[in-house]
Amino acid sequence: MQPMSDQQARDHRTAPLMQLLDDLEAAITSGRRFPGSSKVTIDGQHVVNLIDELRVSLPVELQQARRVVQERQRIVIDAQEEARGILDSAQERANYLVSQAGVLGEARQRSEQRLREAEENAQRTRQGVSQFALSVIDDVEKSLRDQLHELERARVTLEDRQRAGV
Repeated sequence: MQPMSDQQARDHRTAPLMQLLDDLEAAITSGRRFPGSSKVTIDGQHVVNLIDELRVSLPVELQQARRVVQERQRIVIDAQEEARGILDSAQERANYLVSQAGVLGEARQRSEQRLREAEENAQRTRQGVSQFALSVIDDVEKSLRDQLHELERARVTLEDRQRAGV
């Protein structure tokens, strides 16, 4: 097997973890077998490069999860600011109606209705954002667990082959 070029190494950095694991398995299973033995000759540098790429890719997955959480926080803050703006607008409108028309009851009723609507809207937005973020975090966590399982499986396979004298 040929060693990986710099371009191939950069391409691998963007590859998903599962692809890297598949490449690692292919490197092992496609090696030249010794007749009458379970030993296989593999390109050690290629396997080391794949393992290095796996190490690099794991932090990328974690960084993506961190970005999702930050985006969730930004959405919640935006929703709160929007709710504050709606509340302020409702209060201003209520003050105007009271001062201009002298219809205190109507102004109070309208402002309370707007406040309730704004609070309900903000609450729905926060709940939706939280549910979405939790769903994404759950998906990322499951993916990371699956990938960790695959890494452990690959390690056990490599260790078994090493103990077998491959």
